[in-house]
Amino acid sequence: MTNTDTPLVGNRFVDGQPKLNDGVGRIWTTCDCPISASKFRNVGANLLEEHETYARYADYFLGHSPKSLKERHYAVPSQAIFDAALDWLRQRILGK
Repeated sequence: MTNTDTPLVGNRFVDGQPKLNDGVGRIWTTCDCPISASKFRNVGANLLEEHETYARYADYFLGHSPKSLKERHYAVPSQAIFDAALDWLRQRILGK
C-alpha cells in the first residue's frame, strides 16, 4: 500500500481496455538501481537461499503462497526477521 492507502499494483478496465497501475515498476525505473527488478528477484532469492538464517524466507520474498498445512496455518514467518533479511539483501545487492 502507498502512503495514501492505495495498492502499489492494480488492474482495472477503462472503456473496455485493461489498464495496469504498476507503482512498483514506476518507482524501480526512477531509482538508481544497478540491476533490473527481475534480476533483483532472481539474485535476491538465490542469496537468501544461501544464507544460513534467511534461507527459509526465499519463497516469502518471491511472494509464493504457503504450500503446506504448517505454512498456511501454524508457522507464520517472523516479520522482524524478514525485515532483517531484506536489510541484509539491500546491503549485499545495492550496498546501501
